[in-house]
Amino acid sequence: MNIEVNQAIRVINEDNDYNACVDSVLENEIAITLFDFREEIEPGNNIIIEVPGSNAAYLGQSMVLKVLFGNKNCSLVISKPQSFNRVQRRESTRVKMTNNIDYGGENLEKVYQGKILDISGKGLRLSSAIELRIDSILNLIFHLKNNSIDQKLAVKAKVVRHFKSISGFQYGLLFIDLEASEKEIIAKFVMSESVKKRALSSFLAHP
Repeated sequence: MNIEVNQAIRVINEDNDYNACVDSVLENEIAITLFDFREEIEPGNNIIIEVPGSNAAYLGQSMVLKVLFGNKNCSLVISKPQSFNRVQRRESTRVKMTNNIDYGGENLEKVYQGKILDISGKGLRLSSAIELRIDSILNLIFHLKNNSIDQKLAVKAKVVRHFKSISGFQYGLLFIDLEASEKEIIAKFVMSESVKKRALSSFLAHP
């Protein structure tokens, strides 16, 4: 995996992830700038470098060697990852969440509230006190927010699974008629959450 000057990457640590740009590449070191810096990073910290690809992300473990703080940005010199792991972008990748969601019939004449329990590129799992019929078409309004995405979406979905839970009902919803931009937003959110929760723990547990 080649890392090039001016390449956009992401930097992931235990609590946050940041958009970054590569400033220079040496034999064993990389200089980068983090944008929208929010917390202290010190020399010796382990971080994960995510290099995006068309159908996958490439993850490598690195160590912070030097830090230079600015007003909003932070420049780092980090060790060059010795190897990268490929993480496939898959629509079936599903991440847990507990976001609020508004939903209703096709014309949204009446709007109900529920919770998103998990989400993938294909659909989501909805928790609700309202009983819905299989094959019902719903309009959904929900907000996806992390360090990579901050976007409100209004999309359609079809009820494809239904089962009763202790607190009410849970439904498997399949997205329908998504715009390309909506697919990209959901895929980017799922990918970033998946990388942060699975890859970070794996890499940092085995330095």
